[in-house]
Amino acid sequence: MPSLRDIKQRIVSVKKTKKITQAMKMVAASKFKRAQRQLENAKVYGKALVEIADDLATRLEPDELPLLLALNKSDRQAVIIVSGDRGLCGGFNTYIMKAASQYLNSQPKDSVDLYLIGNKGIQHYKRRHFSISKTYSNVVEKIDERKVGTILSPLVQDYLNGKYGKIVLFFNEFISALETRQKQHQVLPVELKEWDVSKIQASDYIYESEKSDVLEEFIKKQLSYSVLQALMESHAAEEGARMAAMDSASDNASEVISDLTLAYNRSRQAAITTELTEIVAGAASLN
Repeated sequence: MPSLRDIKQRIVSVKKTKKITQAMKMVAASKFKRAQRQLENAKVYGKALVEIADDLATRLEPDELPLLLALNKSDRQAVIIVSGDRGLCGGFNTYIMKAASQYLNSQPKDSVDLYLIGNKGIQHYKRRHFSISKTYSNVVEKIDERKVGTILSPLVQDYLNGKYGKIVLFFNEFISALETRQKQHQVLPVELKEWDVSKIQASDYIYESEKSDVLEEFIKKQLSYSVLQALMESHAAEEGARMAAMDSASDNASEVISDLTLAYNRSRQAAITTELTEIVAGAASLN
């Protein structure tokens, strides 16, 4: 049975741990609110881009399709996996890597190149036998369109050159602080849900430059912003998961402290009872 000193030292240790988890929860909560606000603003703009793209799709003849909408014959594909840079966020990283690995295991390994965003994903896949083409660390928290362009531009060029026939993105979609959804998104070729040859409208917009150039630039813009929004989703989901994990850890620490305090008081009471018994027995023996 642990001594009173051992129990007391453990209580002190758990209390210190609780202070750390509470501080981490507060930091995560602050980052979560900021990430959630940025994501909400991004969704408004992203929704508008999708609506414009869907409207354009009803006016595109088959010979007017931008190259980023057209299929190519390459069997090779690039898979982008977005994970966190740090741990202590529950199953956030585990779930996305499980979803991505299920997809990767269903594909011929020689036909997939990995592009990993986040330290946890990098550490995970370096121990596996996959072709890792590029890694990015510590970019999600302060992501912007310029950084997305740095990541995405080489991949877009590889697609246009015929190196890749498909580019797929895996990330955690933000639902709430307590819920995320692992999502698979096809980056290229861009899919226009409303495009149907039999439903093309005769009316069209007036284009300032060549129609093909305008459409190409717009598709690139929409493509870049869809990836930016996915990274924002992942960041908000990560901070929400970390906040929930630290809150749970703090609650668990409180329960441990309560149990240890009860055990300490019982041991202390038992020690006092034993001492009183010995005193009474000693006094009785003198009489």
